[in-house]
Amino acid sequence: MDRNLIIFIDSLPFFVLEKNKNFFINSLSYKSKTTPGIGFSVNLYSEIFCGLQPDEVGFFNEWTLDEKITSKSNKLFFKMVDYFNYILLFSVVSHKAYSKIFKKEIANIPFCYTELFKKNTYDVFSYTNSHSFLSQHNFCNIVSSDYNEGVGNRDIIAYKKAKNEIKNKKNLFISFVDLDNIAHIYGLNSNQYINHLNNLDSWYQSLIEEFKSINKNKCNIFIISDHGMAKVSRGVKLNLEKYFGEIGHERYIYFIDSVFLRVWIKDSRLKSEISEYLTKLGIGVILDENYRKKYHITNKTFGDLIFQLNEGINFCPNYHGWRLPKAMHGYAPELESQKGVFIYESNDNKPSLLPSNTIEMHNFITNKIKKDNHIEGNYD
Repeated sequence: MDRNLIIFIDSLPFFVLEKNKNFFINSLSYKSKTTPGIGFSVNLYSEIFCGLQPDEVGFFNEWTLDEKITSKSNKLFFKMVDYFNYILLFSVVSHKAYSKIFKKEIANIPFCYTELFKKNTYDVFSYTNSHSFLSQHNFCNIVSSDYNEGVGNRDIIAYKKAKNEIKNKKNLFISFVDLDNIAHIYGLNSNQYINHLNNLDSWYQSLIEEFKSINKNKCNIFIISDHGMAKVSRGVKLNLEKYFGEIGHERYIYFIDSVFLRVWIKDSRLKSEISEYLTKLGIGVILDENYRKKYHITNKTFGDLIFQLNEGINFCPNYHGWRLPKAMHGYAPELESQKGVFIYESNDNKPSLLPSNTIEMHNFITNKIKKDNHIEGNYD
């Protein structure tokens, strides 16, 4: 039985491989450019590791409207505090203090709106997630990083853990997460980003060569990423209340993601007015029904309107943070900048078809696992 090594890199763009022909991972046998699903990593992880798209998994992006809560957004105190959130340091400190006192993560959501939203959590890297192929049939040891560590250090920890785990001669999954954050903070052309790419490639080589040696080359190697990354050139500030009045369950509610605006509308008269306003801004597009069907985000609990920004534009501030990132993802999946990576090496014959998107990536890996472990049934 062949052993499997799966290396996952959050946000490794395919164009990085094309720009760095000397990377070790370019020497592996087969590689393909993959189109992500729509949205952020929380949904793309579900597609890659569970084969579940947003309509199936039941959420879209990290936060959603909490229909069970009646709005507490009219509290005068929170409105007064929100007035000072235009001061960056005040906003950061006050939101951290709120989360600590009330033991509730609120990101950068205005205080008077915090009760309106809840965070979606779906850990595909957990042995308890029965939908993830990582946990099925005791498939592999999972090595992931401690998110409490600083950016840059998390991948070093994962690499060191993986070096120890390889000696156990078991299937192994390793998650590297820092490249995504480094791109957001420093940009795609920064020394920090370039240095980390070089470090990652060196770590891949070390891990793969040792894994092959220990398993006498009877192994399958997968290197995968969820999406790419684009340079951010412009920030846009949005304030729907200025034009459509205060939000609330009886009229409309909106959530500002980094590159998405989602609007839940109770007053039907507002739908066409808000749609017209957003279209005239000329910075993005309202996703129509056909597009929502294509990417399986038809559920209206995801928003009656979903507005997606054009490449290179980012809402700033938004409900995730105040700072304008140097690079971002979540733009239209069809864009070249958003393409992820699938790399594969095996003793088998050349595969007839390599994955071209996240769902196909899931099916390719799980069917390979099924075949190598003589598991009955089909994961597709």
